[in-house]
Amino acid sequence: MANKLFHVFISSTYADLQEERQRISEALSKAGHVPEGMELFPASSQKQFDFIKRIIDRCDYYVIVLAGRYGSTLPDGKSFTQLEYEYALQKELPTLAFLRSDLNQLTVAKVEADAEKSRRLDELRKRIEQSSLVDYWTAPDQLATKVVAAIAQEVAANPGIGWIRGDRAASDELLNEINDLRKVNDELRSALAQAQPRISVPNLAKLTDTFEIHYEYKTNRSDLKRSSTIKLTWQEILAIVGPGLRTTSNTSAVHTALDSYLKDVARHSYSFVSFSTTDKKRILNQLELLGYVKGTIYNLQGGGQGLFYQLTSNGVAEVVRLNAVVSNTLENTESVERIGEA
Repeated sequence: MANKLFHVFISSTYADLQEERQRISEALSKAGHVPEGMELFPASSQKQFDFIKRIIDRCDYYVIVLAGRYGSTLPDGKSFTQLEYEYALQKELPTLAFLRSDLNQLTVAKVEADAEKSRRLDELRKRIEQSSLVDYWTAPDQLATKVVAAIAQEVAANPGIGWIRGDRAASDELLNEINDLRKVNDELRSALAQAQPRISVPNLAKLTDTFEIHYEYKTNRSDLKRSSTIKLTWQEILAIVGPGLRTTSNTSAVHTALDSYLKDVARHSYSFVSFSTTDKKRILNQLELLGYVKGTIYNLQGGGQGLFYQLTSNGVAEVVRLNAVVSNTLENTESVERIGEA
């Protein structure tokens, strides 16, 4: 179980709970989980809710946090937070709820002013208390601690599917997928070339070339930040960050993958790791130039636009191939034959 990464969906209103969401995300990341939330989501519409559902689909656990706001609503009057909660129940995801207990201590800006929204918030709280595991909180740090503890208990009692690195597990299903993907690899390359305009870059780095990634870290919370670098080939980078781009994500997928690499493969016990934003963007840009990922612009819920990436069909084939566990049966057979000849 220790080798698995679990995705945890964090559902809440946004403007009034930004600090709480940040504390939860940081705590879950330090505990070895992958937090997912509305920071990645497009703007409010039914079409964008389909995007949100795809994110929930890849998660192992669902956490809902409520305070004094009901949040943005769709034309039917339901908030996105309530829709996310109902969808998680529909998908039968293990659901953990955390309700703020001291609502009378909230500032006016953090309390729902609209009477109808206030009524719907009360109804949602009562429904959650009747149908989900509930705990109560009053402060951001306390909330983050409660969430991590609850997830740990849920993982022990109800383990999710999670994600395992390709060099740690293999199956007949995975090997069959590799074979199928290799058969159509040439067709995918041709289709990709027709679907996307080719950008000509003289002397574009090859998969065997290395790239230096800069990052800062601390050994503990009170330690000063230190700077360091790691050098990886582009093939290694694709193998490391590729699994996190099987679904739509941004530079957070690169950060999560590289952070796991430092801890699990490079065996560094760093804390509070922060990778260069420029390097993360350059990695995604390079993989797009190589034809392994495709960038798409979405409108963001908080306003503005964001660039998100996902593996192309060719990228999926290459990432699966790079992370395959190859049998050494042939090597062992040859060794036996050599012994027999001797």
